[in-house]
Amino acid sequence: MNRIFFIDVDGTLVTQKGTVPKSASEVIKAVRERGDKVFLSTGRAKSEITDDILSVGFDGIIGSGGAYIEIDDVVLLEKYMDPNEVKQLMAYFADKEVGYYLESVEGLFASDNCVDKIRSVSKRLVQSHPELFVDKEHFEPTWFFEILESSKLKQIPYDRISKVSFISEMHPFSETYETFKNDFEVYHATVFEFGPESGEIGLKDITKRTAIEYVLDYYDMEFETIAFGDGLNDLEMFAAVDYSVAMDNAHADLKLVADEITSIAEDDGISLAFKRNKWV
Repeated sequence: MNRIFFIDVDGTLVTQKGTVPKSASEVIKAVRERGDKVFLSTGRAKSEITDDILSVGFDGIIGSGGAYIEIDDVVLLEKYMDPNEVKQLMAYFADKEVGYYLESVEGLFASDNCVDKIRSVSKRLVQSHPELFVDKEHFEPTWFFEILESSKLKQIPYDRISKVSFISEMHPFSETYETFKNDFEVYHATVFEFGPESGEIGLKDITKRTAIEYVLDYYDMEFETIAFGDGLNDLEMFAAVDYSVAMDNAHADLKLVADEITSIAEDDGISLAFKRNKWV
């Protein structure tokens, strides 16, 4: 039976510098050459997936937490928020002085205070929890700032926004969650440098699990399904597959349900798991 792998990006496939380790790239290419399939399964919008990641080669992409599905370079599913809801979220975050960015296939569209909030939160985090950072001197997610910069002069496509991410210093995540939980999927930020009060808001009842089910229905054949992840938004993904691997940096709740724990990306975690399980 062929296998299909679903691999998260931030905190899983890529290092804290946003790059794919050579070891991970090699095992992904090896299993695809053998006939297995490998999908990205990420909260990132397609516009947020860098060339360094795409150059590895994948059979498909689950993006925007499940709102975007691409197979063999063909877009099969795109779901968007109502423009009025997007503007309501923007108004809420502006009122609470919370940074945010709107996610679309056209780009990422940041509030004026977004980058400053990320810098401030990541500085606080490295001071309070230095053990979380591989490089304590260069802790800012500069790779992400470059993505934001590339969309700076573009018009915001309010009718093509699939997710809204927010960066909060003082406003509690719990309040945002309680405010929007009935209308949206709300979960903690998947980029850990954004801090514990930050998060992501997506379409209600659209998750990595619903996207994986869509992909499996599309192929209409038997696969052994395997997932790699690190965040709470990967709980649904792990529930949808036969075997799950959490990174060593994963949230404690995800580790509890994982079939296996592997090393962090910087220590070749994906490659080690592939080899340990004789998938390659």
